Amino acid sequence: FRSLASDASGPKALRQQAANLALDALAQEKDDASLQTWSAEFSLMFPEQKAEYNQLSQKSILAQAAKAATNGDNESAWQLLSGFSASLSTPEDRIKALHNKVLVAEKLGRLSDAMAAAIEILALKSASEEERQFALGRQAYLAEMQLDFGTALKATEKINVGATPDQKLLKMALYADLSGQNSLPYYGNFLKVSKDTEQKQSVAAVLVRRSQNPAQEIISQKSILEKNPSLL
Repeated sequence: FRSLASDASGPKALRQQAANLALDALAQEKDDASLQTWSAEFSLMFPEQKAEYNQLSQKSILAQAAKAATNGDNESAWQLLSGFSASLSTPEDRIKALHNKVLVAEKLGRLSDAMAAAIEILALKSASEEERQFALGRQAYLAEMQLDFGTALKATEKINVGATPDQKLLKMALYADLSGQNSLPYYGNFLKVSKDTEQKQSVAAVLVRRSQNPAQEIISQKSILEKNPSLL
């Protein structure tokens, strides 16, 4: 079929059918490497189907990268994903490629590359809310790993899945402290929503110790602190 498709002397319609059958055969064989090469070749032979063949070529890159990652060969997976061309792919495959780049880069310790891919997802209007939440979660984690606690705080504020509201507030308070920002509003909101008695007592104690008027703050937090007389 490939030979027939490549024969410039043959009827155009027949050659296109042969090209499609050649790619179908490769798909049945799960030969993604050849699928990538052949579809790229056919995109030059048949300009009217160029977009379709190019998209197929990029999709085969994703399949090869996924297979390499599954087999533990993350370096090969990264090289394949680095060769992915967003301009030749569908919007869905572009997001899938970025998603996988985040995961593979993390495994390779390429934190800056993983962060760049997460930021790129957030910049895409076509990204679903699920993908945005994934990207925000990875952005917060990666920023923390790079000691960029200000960015971690901003990302965590936008996350609405995963941690419970009180634990999210504690995490934001921690990031605020580490980035030199005011954490007191986060601790205050934590006390309003949390049902964890011990954690509330610990946070109330923090607020007292940091207060410019500790005696007044003790009065404000008395309902929490009096449940632990030794702490009070």
